[in-house]
Amino acid sequence: MIDRTPKIYEINFSIFNSHTKFIDVPLKTYRQTNKLFQIGTEEIISPRGHKGRTYNLKRTLCDIEKEIVQTLKRLNKQ
Repeated sequence: MIDRTPKIYEINFSIFNSHTKFIDVPLKTYRQTNKLFQIGTEEIISPRGHKGRTYNLKRTLCDIEKEIVQTLKRLNKQ
């Protein structure tokens, strides 16, 4: 967990699901095929008792690693 509010919220949607446009919220959305969207997800219960889906730790770390590798490749080209 982090102790700060991110500058931009990033949300991932299935390509088959529509999403509404958020007003006055710094938001970056991604869309994926349903097959890729489901990889590494698990159902959780929020602190207030609501069901929700989130990415597990393994998927989150893999996504972070991918971003780091892409950034390093871009910096190497400069």
